[in-house]
Amino acid sequence: VLDASREEFVANVSHELKTPLTSMKVLADSLLMQPDAPTEIYREFMGDLSEEIERENKIINDLLEDSSRFWLLDGAMGTQLQKKGLPFGLQPELFNLSHPEIVTGIHREYIEAGSNIIYANTFGANRKKLSGCGHSVQEVITAAVKNAKAAANASATQALVALDIGPIGELLEPTGTLSFEEAYDIFAEEITAGVTAGAD
Repeated sequence: VLDASREEFVANVSHELKTPLTSMKVLADSLLMQPDAPTEIYREFMGDLSEEIERENKIINDLLEDSSRFWLLDGAMGTQLQKKGLPFGLQPELFNLSHPEIVTGIHREYIEAGSNIIYANTFGANRKKLSGCGHSVQEVITAAVKNAKAAANASATQALVALDIGPIGELLEPTGTLSFEEAYDIFAEEITAGVTAGAD
C-alpha cells in the first residue's frame, strides 16, 4: 500500500512540475527562433514565466511541509524478545514486568531505525491469554506502555506509542464458544487500560 501511495505521489509531482516546464521550454525555443518577435510577446512570456515559477515554488514548499505524511511503524516484538532471551512458551507481554529494560531497548532500536510509531508490547495482553499468570490486564498494559513511552520520550523524534491489540485466542459463536458481548468486554478492557496508561 505504501509503495502504491508513493508511486501515485511521484506521478502527481511529475505531472505538476514537468508538464509546465516542458511547455515553457517549447515557448522559449519558439521565441528564440523569432529574432524579430515584438517586445510585447517577450514581456507576456516573462510575466507567465514569473507566475509559473511562483506556482511551482509553492508546490515544492507544500511538498516539503507534507513530507511527514509517510509514517513508519515498527516491526515484530516477539522474535526480538526471543533473540534477547525470552524462554520458549513464556508470554512475551510478561517481559514488560520482569525485563523492562529489554523491552524498552527494542523499542529504542526501532525508533533509531526510523519508526515514527512503535507498538507497545501488548499483542496478547487480554484476560484470556493472561489467565493464571498472576498479573492483571491493567498491570501488564500499564507496564508495556510505560516501557514504550520511556523509549519514545528519550528520542529526538518523539515517536508515538500505539496499543497493539491481538486476537483473543478463541473463536466467536457460532463457530466457537465466545460470545460477542464477552469479546467486546475483553477488547474494551485492553483499550481502557491502554488509554489510562497513556498510549497515543
